[in-house]
Amino acid sequence: MTAIKQHSMPSANTLNGLKVLITQTHPNHLPLTEAITTQGGQFLAKPCIEITPITLSNMKKSGIQAASAWVFLSSHAVRAVANTIRPYYEGQTIIAIGPKTQATLSEYNLTATIPTSYTSKGIAELPTFDNHTEKVIIFCRKNTTSTLKKQLIFRQHEAQNCPCYRHHFATKETFQLSCNDIQQIDAITVHSHNSLLHLQQAITQYQYHDLLSKPLLVVTGKMAETAKKIGFHTILPCQSPTTSAIVTKLTQWHMSRKKTTQTI
Repeated sequence: MTAIKQHSMPSANTLNGLKVLITQTHPNHLPLTEAITTQGGQFLAKPCIEITPITLSNMKKSGIQAASAWVFLSSHAVRAVANTIRPYYEGQTIIAIGPKTQATLSEYNLTATIPTSYTSKGIAELPTFDNHTEKVIIFCRKNTTSTLKKQLIFRQHEAQNCPCYRHHFATKETFQLSCNDIQQIDAITVHSHNSLLHLQQAITQYQYHDLLSKPLLVVTGKMAETAKKIGFHTILPCQSPTTSAIVTKLTQWHMSRKKTTQTI
């Protein structure tokens, strides 16, 4: 698969007059909030999902120690288990699904490889899995689909999911939006398909239907299709989940909107 292109940040103050509702989980949203502020924009951070770590059983710990490769499918998985599994590190190959997860691992002094494409398929196609049979532990959220596990088993590896955190739907207290908040929002960012479904639930359950009229930035084609079915009027497809790509897309849309307003 083709590597995801890197994007350079737009010049300063290109987001003046723009207020963005960021629904990404804490603390993953912090680089985006900083970047939007740097470009002169404003943000309202309201994660649709809350994270709770899962305590690992002794049996899970034994399997982690015996594994030859550790795979992390999110930065949340890293934060949930890094301190717990550190004593079991004996030179295992460490793989992160993308640069954000890789950077989080480095905060715990763990060096990880990332695939060219930040997907389960990209991980399964890494040279690590070309020859010898590997015992693989996949650190993920509870109820994660077994796509990567199945792909590795198909390639004759021993693979097990290790659910290490749970997703919880945000409460009305944590995802509270006033009428004034909604009126001031110019655009919304959503960073995973699961988060998009939680946003839909919040809109329905908490009567935030006016959010459907706000432009929604999504980071995959599948999310764009789901957003259209949910009823969002304007969908901004972004080709990468990276902060720089998201800010670039927001800037392009914001500048285009300003030109249209000036023309009218």
